[in-house]
Order: sequence, then C-alpha cells, then structure tokens
Amino acid sequence: DFNVLRLDLKLGSHHPSSSAASLVSQLEKSSIANLLDERINTSINHVRKLRLRVEDTSSKVLVTGDLNAGKSTFVNALLRREVMPVDQQPCTTAFCEVHDAAENNGFEEVHILRDDVTYDLTNESTFTRASIADLEQIVADNDEHQPKIKLYLADTRAPSESLLNNGVVDISLIDAPGLNRDSLHTTAVFARQEEIDVVVFVVSAENHFTLSAKEFLETASNEKAYLFIVVNKYDQIKNKEKCRRLVLEQIKELSPCTYEDAEDLVHFVDSASALQPFIANPAFDDLEQSLRSFVLVKRSKSKLHPASTYLSNLLSDIELLAGANAIVADAELQRARDDLSQARPVLEKMKEGHDNLEEALEAVEETGAGKAISQTRTVLNKALERVGQGNLGVDKPLIPMPSYPGLLGIWGYVRDVRRALLASLDAAVRLAEDEARQLTSNGVGEIKALGDQHLPEGVERSRRVFMPEAMFSLTRKAGKGMKNRRSSSHNNIGDSSPSALGLFSVGLGALTMVGSQAIGVRGVIEGIVRIADLFENESTRKWAATVFGAATIGMTAYLVMELPSSIPRTVGRRVKASVTEVHFVDAHAGRISRETRKVLRLASWDLRERFRGAMEERAKEVKGCEEMEKRSLRAKEKFEGFTQRTGEIRGHAQLESIGV
Repeated sequence: DFNVLRLDLKLGSHHPSSSAASLVSQLEKSSIANLLDERINTSINHVRKLRLRVEDTSSKVLVTGDLNAGKSTFVNALLRREVMPVDQQPCTTAFCEVHDAAENNGFEEVHILRDDVTYDLTNESTFTRASIADLEQIVADNDEHQPKIKLYLADTRAPSESLLNNGVVDISLIDAPGLNRDSLHTTAVFARQEEIDVVVFVVSAENHFTLSAKEFLETASNEKAYLFIVVNKYDQIKNKEKCRRLVLEQIKELSPCTYEDAEDLVHFVDSASALQPFIANPAFDDLEQSLRSFVLVKRSKSKLHPASTYLSNLLSDIELLAGANAIVADAELQRARDDLSQARPVLEKMKEGHDNLEEALEAVEETGAGKAISQTRTVLNKALERVGQGNLGVDKPLIPMPSYPGLLGIWGYVRDVRRALLASLDAAVRLAEDEARQLTSNGVGEIKALGDQHLPEGVERSRRVFMPEAMFSLTRKAGKGMKNRRSSSHNNIGDSSPSALGLFSVGLGALTMVGSQAIGVRGVIEGIVRIADLFENESTRKWAATVFGAATIGMTAYLVMELPSSIPRTVGRRVKASVTEVHFVDAHAGRISRETRKVLRLASWDLRERFRGAMEERAKEVKGCEEMEKRSLRAKEKFEGFTQRTGEIRGHAQLESIGV
C-alpha cells in the first residue's frame, strides 16, 4: 500500500473501507494517472518545503488536537501565563503563532496578518498591531474570518527553563484550531502541518483519539515518524491505568515509532494544574524537559528525521508504483506478443492468398459465363434444327403439334403449326435459362467455398441467399418484354394467311420430295420431251386426253395426301430462316451469359469486399499490437530504470541512518 501517494477516495459512511481500493481498480487508467499526477505534484511541493525547513535554523512547533482537548491551556502552561483565550466552549478559531519578544525588539504585541500580502516584520503594511490584552476579543470578533495571528511574548524565565527564550534556536509555538470543528478548519490544520518541524498533539484523556485525530496522525506519520503526544486532563480520570493502556494501544497502531519512544514522547498531564502557582507538577516538568530535548537537543529527530521519513516513504511509493507498472507493462508486452503471434500469420496468409483468390474468382466468373453461352447456343441450335425439319424444338413443349384437319382447314393448320413451332423455341429458351441457373448456382457455391477457404475465422460469412428463380425475372415482369422481343422475330414469320404461291410451293415441295430423293431438273426436262414426242403421234393424241386427266387426278391426290407432312417442314424452314436472320441464337446466348456473369460478379464482389475488410482489420490489429509492443517495452524499461534510480538515491542520501 502507498504511504504518500495513496489515493484517498471518500465513499461515504455506507461503504466499507475496502471499497476505496475496489473503486480505484475500476477507474480508467487516465483517471488514475491524473490522480497520481496530482499527488506527485503535491509531493514535489512538499519536498521543496522540507528543504526550506531543513535549511531554516529555527523550529516551528504546532500544537493541535480535537476540540476542547485543552490545546490553548497547554500553550499557556508552557508559557507559564494565561495568554491564549480559554473557555469551556471551543474558542480558538485562528492560528496563533507565538514568538519570543526578542524578535520584535523586546515589545510584546499582537500582529494580525493580512491575507493578500506576505508578512514582513519590518513592513507595517503587511499586518495590523494590537495589544496582548485584546487577543481574546480579536479571536472572538473574527470567528468566521479565521485570521492568522503572531504573538510576541517575553519569557522572564531562565533560558534553561524557557522554550521560547532558550538561548539556542528560535522557537515558535502555533496554537491551532480544533480538528473536528468543521471541514474548513480541519483542512487548514492539515495543510499547515506540512510547514511544521514538531507536532505536539493534545488529546483529551476523556475522549482518547477521535476519527479526525486518527486521520490527522496517519497523514502526519507519512513525514513525522515521531510525534509528541500530550494526554491532557489526566488528573480527572479515575481509572488512570486503563486510560494509559488504551491510549498507548491506539498510539502503537497510529505511530509505531512514537510508541517505541513513549517514555519521552507520550505524557499524561493536567495542563490546568501547571498554571497554578506554588504547586509542584512533576509530570508537566518532565513533559517540558522532554519537549525541550526533542526540539533543541534531538534535532536529528525533530528536524532531519521528518524529511528522511518523508523521502523514504516517497521513494518506497515510487518503487512500488514503478514495480507495479513494470509488471503491468510486462504483462501487456507479453499479451501484445501473443496477439501478434496469432494475428500476423493470418495477415501474411491473407496477403499471400489475395492474388490466388482474385484469379479463382475471375476463373469462376469466366467459366460460368462461357459455359452459359456455349450451352445456350447448343440448346437453341438443336431446337432450330428440329424446327427446320418440321419438328418441335423440345421434347416437352408447352403447345403440342396440331393434327391435320383436312384440306378445308389447311389455313388454320398452317397458323397452328407456326404457333407450335414458335412456342417450342420459347420452351428451348427457357430450357437454356434453366441450365444457366444451374450453372450459376454451381458458380455461387464455388465462390462460397473460396470464401470459406480464404476468409479467416471470426469473419462473418455472406448471408446472401442465392435464388435461381430470380434470374431473368425482370425480363418477364416488365410486360414480358423479353418474350415480346423474342416473339417479335417470330411474328414476321407467316402472320398472314398462306398465299396461293405458298400453297403451290408447299405442294411442289411435297411433289418433289419422295422419301429422301429429289427429282432432278434433267429428269423433268427429259420427261417433258418424251411427252411432247408422244403427242406428235396421232394415235397417242387419241388416248392422251384420257392419260393426262388420269395423271392430273393422281398428282392432285398425291399432293393432298402429302400436305400433313410437307406443311410442317416448309413452315419450319421458313421459321428457321427468319430467326436465323435476326440472330436469334446469338441474342439469347449473349443475354443469358450476361445475366450469369452479373450474378457471379455480384457474389464475387461481396467476397472481395469481405476479404478486403478482413485484411484491413487484421492489418490494423497487427499494427496496434506492434505499437502496443513498442509502448510496453519502453514503459517496462522506463519503470525498471525508475526502480534502479530510487535505490541509488536512497543509498546516496543515506536515509536509513538519519535520526538513529
């Protein structure tokens, strides 16, 4: 625990004493640093005051204690005259500093100091003069103002008996207000004791040490290991041994050094009886002799030992503070190195895998788009080939091939055939889109696998859910625009009824196609020449009409019978030629490929962003750990240097040997 640098936090009466330590442990480091900085600055100022006190040949003796402990009575007893105001009620509200009148050219008087200037005995503007007889009235009139008063008194006793006029050093007695009068007076006494060489603590034998007295003694013991304690009003106690035992037990706890030298430093007296003339008071005489010895003879204890004690306690606190901070710095250094050993390999692995991830994502994107365009072309080209042969483009079309209704319904038949063939091409496009969805789904799965492979643990994976059915949905929702665009090329194919030329071409196609062999042009010409030769013969002309009629009837019958198979082929060829002319396959292949690439690129972008963010976070983490490692190492070396330096200062100053 700290002695000088203790952070004394007041938590109120409802909190246990251990709560202060727990509260300090819960404070932020910056808050603790600010509190310690304030305490260190206060300690530095106190060291300066100690130096001035050691260099000053005079000695200041502070007489303090609780209310009604008899402090003023004790001072009067030391002076052997009633100068300080005494009453049953607390009456000392100001610091009354008593000096030998020899310092004031032998004049006895009161100097009331001004607050705004530094007191100078040779400068009357710094104080107000008053007579000794007016002291009681001055103190009573300034109960709230709390003036500082200097009294110059003449002691007619011999130097061997007088404390003020001792003939050795200049002594000043300071009568202070009671500790527990109010917080303002108490704080003033606490602050004043820092300027004091010797503290004479007056405690009432009736009340022993109060809480405020204990607090004052604990604070004073940081500097003054030896305190002069006067147990006043002792003659009024019936059970004196019990009182002595209890008081000494309290002193042992509050000031161990004082307890060890209790014979010289702790005195049980009745100050009021010492003022009575012609009455022997050996206890008070022993007190006076011990106080003279402590102040004048044992100046190493009264003058040097407080400085030695304070510096020793301060150095111990610095050693404790530096050692504790060195331990914390070492723990933070080890923690930073442990964090670095975990974070740095992850960052290096991510840096090494960055290019591989980019290449893999590009490969997935290009492969998916390439397969989509290739499969789409294969499906649509196959469908066009089937349509060109008069068959439906897919095996399971939405609209089946119509049945032949007969010669009278041939116009509707042609229209239904065209519609069925075009619907089969639409079905082929949907089939290509379904295959593209499957390709895209596989690609998204590969991208997720790449994420699991390259993203470090702890990084949130993508929550996006791929919905294959959402692909190409905008094409159909916008008034089924793509279907309309897809069908626009179809609508140019045979929207009007077939013309005669169209029917003739259908019939001619059926006529000229027998099985898989076509009648050649040369064979047709030779047949016409032979027929002409036959008509030159008169006998032939007789039966030619009959033969020609029969042939015409047979050909017509053949054409009619061939129409159900020749019409789908002819319409299919025209449909194929028309959609080929408008780049049907390439348009859909490009569209499907772009949609596939867009989805894969979106998934790749999401993974890239997560990878980039994760790598930035790991880089920040590594940088933070590296900075923490440097700071902790510097702090550890610095605090270890503080510990070594305090040991050197302690040995150089030889603090342990002072006051022994």
